[in-house]
Amino acid sequence: MRLLFFIILGLIDHGYGNNIRGFISGTFMRDHREKILYPEIDATDCSYVKILNATAKVDNFDPNNKDTWQQRYELNDKYFDPTDPNPVVFLYIGGEGPISTQKTCWGNYSHMRWAQKHNALVIQLEHRFFGESFPKWTDKGFADMSLGTLALLSPQQAVEDIANFINTFQYNEKPLNNARWMAVGGSYPGAVCAWFRAKYPDLTVGAVCSSAPVWPKVDFYEFAEVIEATITDWDPQCADNIRAGFTEIRQLTYTDDGHKTLNNLFNIDPPLDPQTSNDFDFDMTNFLNVLFQSFHRVIEYTFDGLSALTMSGYGVNSLCNLTNEPLNPGETNATRIRNIYFWVMAREYDDHSQITNNSYIKMMEGFQQTTFNLSVANDRGNAAARGWMWLCCGVALGWLETTDNGNSIFNRIVPLSYYMKQCSDTFGPEINTAYVTNKTAQTVAYLGVPWNYTATNIVLPNGGYDPWHALGSYVNNTERHQLSVLIPKAGHCSDMYAEWKNEPTALASARQCSYIVTFTIPIRVFITFDITVNITVNISIIVSEIHTIYSSSPRSAYPSSIHDYLIT
Repeated sequence: MRLLFFIILGLIDHGYGNNIRGFISGTFMRDHREKILYPEIDATDCSYVKILNATAKVDNFDPNNKDTWQQRYELNDKYFDPTDPNPVVFLYIGGEGPISTQKTCWGNYSHMRWAQKHNALVIQLEHRFFGESFPKWTDKGFADMSLGTLALLSPQQAVEDIANFINTFQYNEKPLNNARWMAVGGSYPGAVCAWFRAKYPDLTVGAVCSSAPVWPKVDFYEFAEVIEATITDWDPQCADNIRAGFTEIRQLTYTDDGHKTLNNLFNIDPPLDPQTSNDFDFDMTNFLNVLFQSFHRVIEYTFDGLSALTMSGYGVNSLCNLTNEPLNPGETNATRIRNIYFWVMAREYDDHSQITNNSYIKMMEGFQQTTFNLSVANDRGNAAARGWMWLCCGVALGWLETTDNGNSIFNRIVPLSYYMKQCSDTFGPEINTAYVTNKTAQTVAYLGVPWNYTATNIVLPNGGYDPWHALGSYVNNTERHQLSVLIPKAGHCSDMYAEWKNEPTALASARQCSYIVTFTIPIRVFITFDITVNITVNISIIVSEIHTIYSSSPRSAYPSSIHDYLIT
């Protein structure tokens, strides 16, 4: 999500750049960004939120396995009216990281504003194998993430965990009768949210599943396509300058003098050196991926309204302003890429070292562990990263963010083989290209594809500038109240945050859509079986507004592979 394939920076104490998507300094990426860029979230008093455990099944698909485990969840009953004969419960679905208490108490999240409006109980359920929620532990009390145990980690198991939680939930040790449950999730949890809503329509009355990548796919080259399209849509000259920079860097990778130039320009540690490297081609690819991921980190959250930083222009706009600055005498196009990389490291991670860490071996050390001491911060981060890698490599969801998309501005610098090596190096040689490809096909067969996605009372918002929107569903059906919205110029999960002054025009309409389709209709209408004309009219007006904005946006901002099923 998030909840995103590989990008983890600074996860290991020695600070070597890590390209496994999802975590930074042992923290889930979106939580990391919230803490450093929006400090008032961390300052929120959440002391009243209860941290509890629910009994879950170890294997939801084996009727002969009666083993259980304790799954962590958080509960906020500050706004809750227990006397309501039909109480409302907002279930925020956890994903590829520890649950964050702020998700159940900070009032500016969209779901928290809705919860206050409906006097709702707010619950956040932690995903198995993340945070403190592990089905199996070693004799020493360490989290067990051995290969055999990881077979229990999958989105399919997560969907069943949610169903089990709702069916067995008790409030103050009493069943919560006639409760109206609403599911909420964003990024990978958004996909789990969508799959859950489709399989168990009777357990919730609606769902908002934001930036949900519901298409398991091995080679996620569309990720780079959307990044390029976003940059091109914002400023074609910016895209041309980036293309020229990566073209020059690619040429420099072919000669010894070029390697020296790159080492000096980027201050690479350890230096690129074919004489000392065991696999120089891979070391070079690792370096190129480090550069590519800096663009990912800026573009994915452009205009998301998450923080003062993104609101003030940390996104495609400021990236292009920096890219288009005139070069000084003696500087070349590669300098532009250098400037962007160090700018991202300084602005987002407060790293002013101007060093490009490039040790793949050191990067991978922590994720090859099979047991983790969760009382140690570094182990907690490595455990979460290993879990996310298993979801992508082992289950497999795929989502491998390559640049294998033709004549791109990134010069095809990150091939599929780069990620396949990470999969094999982490889990063993059997987790290879054939395994991941076959396993992803099985996952697709079970979970389905986005163009055939079917559910009721659901909104699937996506941001047009979010690379993950390429894996979203754009099926709409008014009878089922299934609405998919592509929000022009919006970032990842941007609809989940509060309105702000300079946000993309369509965001407010998208939030209103989410509220009407999944909350106003199910909570106030479906319970009484009285669908009003006004609600249908309101939805039509809002969707029309969004369509009008979309139709005025350059079609180049969206990858060609999804044009056939976009809202138009």
